[in-house]
Amino acid sequence: MFLDDSEWTCTTCNDFSTNSQLAKRNHLASHKREQIRSQATPLIIPESSAQTKKRKRSKVVPLAEGTPGDTRIAPPIASINQDTMKNCENDNNALPSDGEDDDISPKIDLPVPSVLSTFLDPLDAIIEVDDVSNALETFENLMNGITTSVQEFFHLSPKRSSGNKNSTNRKAFDPMNAQEIQKLYKWNRRRCVRNIACPVSNTCPIPKASLHDHFLKTWGAPNQDYIFQPGKCHERPPILDSLDPEFVLSCLQSCENSAPGLDHISYRQWREVDPRCLALSKIFNICLKLKDIPKAWKISNCVLIHKKDDLDRIDNWRPIALSNTIYKLFMKCLTRKLQDWCEFNQVLCSAQKVFTPHDGIIEHNFLLAQSLETAKRNKAEIFLAFLDISNAFGSIPHEVIFKVMERESVDVEFSTMIENIYLGSSTCVLTEDGPTEPIPILRGVKQGCPLSGVLFNLAINH
Repeated sequence: MFLDDSEWTCTTCNDFSTNSQLAKRNHLASHKREQIRSQATPLIIPESSAQTKKRKRSKVVPLAEGTPGDTRIAPPIASINQDTMKNCENDNNALPSDGEDDDISPKIDLPVPSVLSTFLDPLDAIIEVDDVSNALETFENLMNGITTSVQEFFHLSPKRSSGNKNSTNRKAFDPMNAQEIQKLYKWNRRRCVRNIACPVSNTCPIPKASLHDHFLKTWGAPNQDYIFQPGKCHERPPILDSLDPEFVLSCLQSCENSAPGLDHISYRQWREVDPRCLALSKIFNICLKLKDIPKAWKISNCVLIHKKDDLDRIDNWRPIALSNTIYKLFMKCLTRKLQDWCEFNQVLCSAQKVFTPHDGIIEHNFLLAQSLETAKRNKAEIFLAFLDISNAFGSIPHEVIFKVMERESVDVEFSTMIENIYLGSSTCVLTEDGPTEPIPILRGVKQGCPLSGVLFNLAINH
């Protein structure tokens, strides 16, 4: 320790003095640490979950126990329905009041979204009147007005021009961005998991003309006839008569958010403008009455999702149709009814487990795993064969679907509806150079349509 002849006194605290240089440095360092500590962000230790529950319980218990207070609850806001108030005042037959509830007002009317309220009466007119001239044309014009009103309400962008490229402005998914992952998970859970597992979203590099020619041939009309053996005639009830709002609402609530169609309207926006599905149920019942859907519902865009291996082979890309959400919701309602009808009448083979109300693929996987385990345990041989149907959804002729429905005694109204849904349907394949020209769908069912799986089951069952 180095000693100095002169004594040093601290000018900050005035109660410390020393003649040692080491003590002086240590004392100044302590003042510096205190200064840093005072200017730094204070360290706050959050309370544990047990402490939080205890604190909340201490506030709730005094309010939940004991006799109720004498303070009266504030009366509700006065109703806008003045006629109800006048009737209450002029009612001479009312029971005498004890003076405690004199200031209670009538119940208020909850606001109802007014976006589609003006369309309810015209929709009812089409449903109730049978001799409406040009009913389908009138219905299509009404649907155009409904679509425009919803688009204006949410300020949705208009349709993109056919010359725009769809892949150049797409933002790449960042699996390390936590906020982006949480936002995507709330919007679409399956897409979020798919993007995390495969963050690199490849775009199809195949030229636009080649894709157009390929799918024009794939979805073209088949060049051969199919002979069906006469089957046993069954007496079966019709699949459905009408769709009530409660059923449509349950279907809408089960729909996961996905990419919208050409109208840019999502499921969430339909839930907001029609929370009780009054307008949607009327629209769908009109479709059932006319046995057809608007032409705008038959048009879709088709995106190509890479499956595996070489990017330059068309077979390694899966086409997914992006239809309007209102069309997919209607197809979901028909799918549920058709699935229940098939299950009740035992139309499908019991070994068919996919696209059924109770997905039983896990049952097949369990039986397969047990067979492999038994063969290993007994040191026996086992042979497995996996059958992969090439272009399964896109290769089924429409004639086969319609003949199968007739053979299974599907009511004429429902089968005619399905025929008209596919009549005049078309899609545009989205490529790096923009969408192709509209390609008519004369064969196969559309991937991305809820009804396609059940129709595929009916066709392959025969």
